[in-house]
Amino acid sequence: MGGLYVWFRRIFLFCIVSSLIVNLSPGGKSSEHIRFLTKLVIVLMIIEPLISLAGGKSGLADKMYDLYSDYYSETEVSYNTDNSDDYDLTNIVSKQVEDAVSSNVTDMAANYGIKIKKVNVYIEMDENSDNYGKINKITINTSGSSKENVNEYIKAICDYYSIEEKKVQAK
Repeated sequence: MGGLYVWFRRIFLFCIVSSLIVNLSPGGKSSEHIRFLTKLVIVLMIIEPLISLAGGKSGLADKMYDLYSDYYSETEVSYNTDNSDDYDLTNIVSKQVEDAVSSNVTDMAANYGIKIKKVNVYIEMDENSDNYGKINKITINTSGSSKENVNEYIKAICDYYSIEEKKVQAK
C-alpha cells in the first residue's frame, strides 16, 4: 500500500510542478513542447507499474523525467525573474497552496457571519516528515464574532481539510 501512495504522490507532485512550469513558460513553440513532454511523462508514469507487472523494463518514466528535468535546468534562467540563487519551485508551490487555502478559509467565514482580519496557513515542508505537503497549522484573526460561531467555523474548516482541531487556532 505504501508503494501505491508513493506512486500517486509522485504523479501528483509532478503534475503540480509541470503546471507551474507551463504557466511560467514564455509561450509559443516552447510552451507547446513543454506541454507535450509533460503529458508524455505523465502517461509513462501512470503506465509504468503496469509495464513492470507485465515483465517489461522499469524506469522508462524515470528516464523521460530526467530528460524533462535536464531540459528545464538548461532553461531555468528564463523562468527566474528575480535572478536570485534561492529560486525554489517547492517554496513557490507551497506558497500558492497556502494562499489558496487562506482565500478559501476567508470565503468560508462569510457562511458563519465571521469577519476575518488575517489568515495564516502553514504547510509541512520537511520531506522526511509523514505530514509532508499537508496543512500543519492555520491561524485566524477574527473580529466581532461569537465564540459559538467561531467554534462551528473551526469544525467546518477541520472537516473540509481533514485536519485535527488543534491545528486550527482562532484569535
